[in-house]
Parts: sequence; structure tokens; C-alpha cells
Amino acid sequence: MKSIIDRLFEYDNYRTFLEDYYAFMKKKKAAFTLKYFAKKAGLNSASFCMYIIDGRRNLSYRTIPSFIRALELKGKKAEYFEALVLMNQSVTLEDKERYANVINKLRKTTRYYSLKKRQHAYFEEWYYPVIRELAAFANWQGDFTRLGKLVRPSITSDKAKKAVELLLDIGLLVKKEDGIYAQAEVAIDAEGLPQFLIRKARRDFLMKGIEASESISPQERHVSCSTVALSVENFQRASMLMTEFHKELAEMAEADQGRPANLVFQVNLEAFPLSNSSGGTP
Repeated sequence: MKSIIDRLFEYDNYRTFLEDYYAFMKKKKAAFTLKYFAKKAGLNSASFCMYIIDGRRNLSYRTIPSFIRALELKGKKAEYFEALVLMNQSVTLEDKERYANVINKLRKTTRYYSLKKRQHAYFEEWYYPVIRELAAFANWQGDFTRLGKLVRPSITSDKAKKAVELLLDIGLLVKKEDGIYAQAEVAIDAEGLPQFLIRKARRDFLMKGIEASESISPQERHVSCSTVALSVENFQRASMLMTEFHKELAEMAEADQGRPANLVFQVNLEAFPLSNSSGGTP
């Protein structure tokens, strides 16, 4: 049976790892308790360990080494656990990205560094998805300067080349024998993607939307917005409608495969509260 410690690099959440570690050790040795673990960590309270697992407390810079000692982590595993704790507990996007980079570098030195995890890089720059579309349908003839200028706003030829090389490396683009590029898959599934990466990608494209409203003519874009009061039930229905629209949009894109496409579009749909709950109508 594979040790839970050997699976550490599979985890994106240290609390989930600790929960699974406790269950694994309890199954392996019935006498294993949180009190025993706390003692190994040099802590006085077993309750503190439970509070960490269920999210009521955070690990501090002082207690992280205590947990590493109790888990008997060494070398890269100890580094990984510390970075995972700091990433999960970071408040700012910048800090989360910094520790995520540490995690990715450590993962790359392990067998866990699989294609699926490498594909996370796809969401690190806003123009990677754009290049993926352009490389497959635009007539750029292997000219990275031309490819970069097709992006709006344009990017350098070096960035365009790096993007194509990355997309080839992670299997999201393929180069045919005739030199033509094609997409390995029509749709990209973000399932399992760390939430901070999803938030970063959304923020990047929202900023592009703001820029577009100032630099692109109304004839080339569509913008609409509504401020409405909805019940929870109708909000859920509206969310379902937006989800269905995205599915239909993906089907339209798939149906366009093999046809000449003119432009790459970014479509954002959002609904978020602008008020606190009123508690219902009196």
C-alpha cells in the first residue's frame, strides 16, 4: 500500500492532506491519535491539530516546522509542505502566485509532474488561450512576428514563439507533418485547477474587457449589463442559464472546426451580489 507521505505532491490543500494522513495512520495503527501526533509535534493541545484540519486555525511560521517534524518530512517534501501551507493561507493573489511557483518547481523534480499539472501553465498568461486559437486557424505561416501582431493588443514575436512552444510541450497544440498547427482538443477543462489560478485568469480577462471598452469600437464588441433584484431561486436559475449558454457557445466553436474563423473572442458572463441579504420582504 502506497504511503500517504509518498502522495504528498498530489495535494493542493494541506488541510486535506492532514485529514487523509490522520485517516491513513489510524487505519494503519488503531492506537494513533491526534494527541500522539501533537506530542510528536511538541504541542500541548490535540484540539489545536483538529482546528488546523477543519480550518478554524492556521499554522504559523513557528508551528509549520513542528508539523513537519511530526510528519517526519525531509528534503523536498518538507519544502513542499511548507510552501503548500503558505500558499493556502496567503491572502493576496501575489503571495499565492509566489508560493504556487515554489510548489510547481518542486513538483517538476518529482514523478508527480504529469501532463495534467503542466497544463496549469496554460492559464498563467492571458494571451496563451488566444495564441492557441490563432495558431490553429490564422494564416501566419510560421512567422512569430506576424502571429504576435494578430493578438490584440499585440505581443512580441518572442512571447508568441514561447507561447507556441509551451502549448506544444503541454499537448494543447500539435504540429502536423505539413507544418500546420492544430488543437489537440477543442475545449479546455479547468476541472481540478487551483482556485487562485482561475481567479487570476478571470481577473486578467476582466481587465482586457475594461481595456476593450475604451479602445475597441462598439461595432466590434458587445457589452450589456443589468442590475436587478432576484430571489435566491431565480439567481440559481439565471446561473443555470449562463452555464447552458457557455455550453452552447462551446458547441458553436466545435461546429466551426474546419471552417475559416475570422476572430478570437473572449466572452465573460458574471453575476455577483451588490448588496447584503435583506432577509426577505416584510
